[in-house]
Amino acid sequence: MLTELEAASREMRTAMLESAYQMGSESFNEELPKQGADGLFSSLDINLAPEGAQALAPLMDEIDGRFSELHRRILRESEDEYRKIIADVLPNAALGVDSVREATRAALNAFADKGIAGFTDRAGRFWGMAEYAEMAVRTGLKLAHIAGFTQNALAKGYDLVIISDHADTCPICSKWERKVLSLTGMQADDPECDGWLADAQREGLFHPNCQHDMAVYVPGQTDRRAGHDISAEGRRKDEQGYNNRQKQRYYERMVRRWKRRQAAALTPEDEREARGHVAQWQKKLRTLTTEAHLRRKYEREGGRVTLSDEAKRLKPLQIGESGSIIKRTLEVEETAPSSTKESVADVHFLCKIDKDIYSCVTQDIATDEVVLTNERIQHIKDRHPEDYERYFIYIKRILQEPDYILEDAPNTALILKEFKEDDRMFRLVLRLKTSSDPHQFMNSVLTFMKTNPKKWQQNIRNKKILYKRDE
Repeated sequence: MLTELEAASREMRTAMLESAYQMGSESFNEELPKQGADGLFSSLDINLAPEGAQALAPLMDEIDGRFSELHRRILRESEDEYRKIIADVLPNAALGVDSVREATRAALNAFADKGIAGFTDRAGRFWGMAEYAEMAVRTGLKLAHIAGFTQNALAKGYDLVIISDHADTCPICSKWERKVLSLTGMQADDPECDGWLADAQREGLFHPNCQHDMAVYVPGQTDRRAGHDISAEGRRKDEQGYNNRQKQRYYERMVRRWKRRQAAALTPEDEREARGHVAQWQKKLRTLTTEAHLRRKYEREGGRVTLSDEAKRLKPLQIGESGSIIKRTLEVEETAPSSTKESVADVHFLCKIDKDIYSCVTQDIATDEVVLTNERIQHIKDRHPEDYERYFIYIKRILQEPDYILEDAPNTALILKEFKEDDRMFRLVLRLKTSSDPHQFMNSVLTFMKTNPKKWQQNIRNKKILYKRDE
């Protein structure tokens, strides 16, 4: 299957690169009537790159190499990740801590979160197979377009080009907008030239997903004015627009992630929970794209995943803005003061914990349910900006599968958890409910944050270890 995939994909990639090269060449030709000038250094001795297919050969070799590695990883990564995930969940099942069903659910959730089709590149960034393939193709097409334009420009004797500008530009490229660059470096010393194109590219110009282009520059004729506001206020709006587009991509990734969870769900309840999260992230997407005037790109949200008949018979779960399941009706006696009832409304139910694990903190644990209040959510957002929204999905596993429980305040657990597959470490503080606490109290998360290896080791070194998960 991979052999057939490689043959078919190479044919498509070749056609796409050739088309992009041709479009780049035609883009140059369209500039000539507008500029109305001959080449400025046609008499100079320049060694032009080979024409057509030969010019594309290096690009094709590079993208072929990327895809060959991608296809090899499909086999290698699936086997490696399978072994790692099973190795993580099997011990508890073997020791009787988890049932086979619970261990299977944990494994399927891990596979779904990982996408099992992902890998980490040389720069340490994690990619899903689909995202990596899309990036590789998009980058190849951009470079082919540039190659076609450059080849034709040099053949006609043009060396100076001007970089385009657009709204919502990224910080990497903003400094190059409407700058004049030399294709070969031969006119880099020209008073109107701002540098060499190769140097700009090394600094990030035309990076993956870059929307900039270039056009022939004719001194005295080409208009260098930007097509949008590049004042300080304009740049501020550009930055906000860029951040909105990055946020949109993050929301799209979360939609895909929870769709994978839904597809891999073992029980109808898990399906419903995943479906609720899909709806919650899609709601965020709708709000963002409406308010920021962005186009909704449904193709980036993954395919359609349907509920099983059993899951359809369950009531939809309501997911809060924070991403947690809203539990509006905690058990409160009718005789309780109204202020008490109000204080427990809109409390977010997270999960149930194993009281045996947390008995190292106190033997008197009154309930296994864990909640998170709106007040604590705001506290986390204020103290650790973006951690809550970006990493909330890890909280359930932190609570249910702690790596370390350290001594903290009375009846309070300081929990450390590392997710090696994502190269992330977290710190969470959990207040446990005891029999002496008011009846409306629950086990409650007090704070939560992403941490680093240095602080992780400081916590372990400076605090008493009450519990350590077996490797």
